[in-house]
Parts: sequence; C-alpha cells; structure tokens
Amino acid sequence: MQNAAETSRQLLVLDPRLEGWAKLLVDVEPDVAVLVLDPARDGLTQVADVAQEFGDLTAIHIAGHGTPGRLRLGSIMLDAETLPSRADELAQLGAGLAAGGALLLWGADIGQGALGARFIAALSRAVGRDVAAAADRTGPAKLGGSWNLDMVSGRVDAHPFNAVRARTLEAHPVLLSAR
Repeated sequence: MQNAAETSRQLLVLDPRLEGWAKLLVDVEPDVAVLVLDPARDGLTQVADVAQEFGDLTAIHIAGHGTPGRLRLGSIMLDAETLPSRADELAQLGAGLAAGGALLLWGADIGQGALGARFIAALSRAVGRDVAAAADRTGPAKLGGSWNLDMVSGRVDAHPFNAVRARTLEAHPVLLSAR
C-alpha cells in the first residue's frame, strides 16, 4: 500500500489489469492512500479490510473493470445478485467511510442503463453510504472518455476523480478498461 499515512482521507483502489494503471500513481494527491488489488484474491475483502483499517474516509475510489451493473474486484465479480451474499464485507467497507463519505466507481459503463442503476442502488443500500459510478467511457476527453460519474445513488455531489491530479488524468494514455 502506498501513501499509507495517518492523514489519508481517501482510498484509491486500482486493479492492475487496467491498461496504464501505474501511470495513475505518478500524481496521487497527498491525502490519498493507494491499494493495488491482488487480482488472484477476493477484491472486496481486500478493500473492506483496508477501509476498516483507515476508517473515517471521505471517499473510496475504485478504478477497475466494469460492465453495466457489474464490477470486477480482484478475483470476484460483483453485481446486484451477488451483493446479498457479501453483506458482511459490504457493511465493513461502508463502516470505513465517514458520515457523508462516498464509494466512487471509476470503471467504464458500470452505472449504465437499468442494470447499472439497479446495481448502484443495491450497492448503496448494502454499504449504507452514497455511491456514484461511471455510466460511459471512463478516461481522458481526447479519447472520448470523461472523468465524470453519471449514475448516483444518494446525495453524492458530482465528485471529480480527485484522488489523482487533473493533469495526470487528462494525460492518461488510455481509457479505463481491462487488458
């Protein structure tokens, strides 16, 4: 884990299967701790454990591969149907977020359409916190992407991807997608 200072207020979770993921580490904001998932292990457990360790986080940013209504976290795939069986880990993840904290999903298309809306709403209920997700291509505008989160459950304001400095995001060479 990088930037694991006690002053960390946000957690950036990166899936190493994302093309160009290491380039995002160049300019991480000082108050952000970084967790690079082990793709061979259960990613939800990894994130929940670290969130609980830090506690009082204002945001957990997860940059990973998604499809409408689904998020890959390490060795598992989360969707609305699998959430009930993971209630303990999801509650633990939510407990790591401060009141008003949010779970922010930066993976292409996760929040897209009815499947995306259903997943985001169910995930928000399961973690007990607000959730926002990308509903389209995630990445720099020059490649047809955006760093905006279009699907929101709760009262999440339009959170920019503020775990990494804007100049690095716009210079990112690829859209967020798995290799």
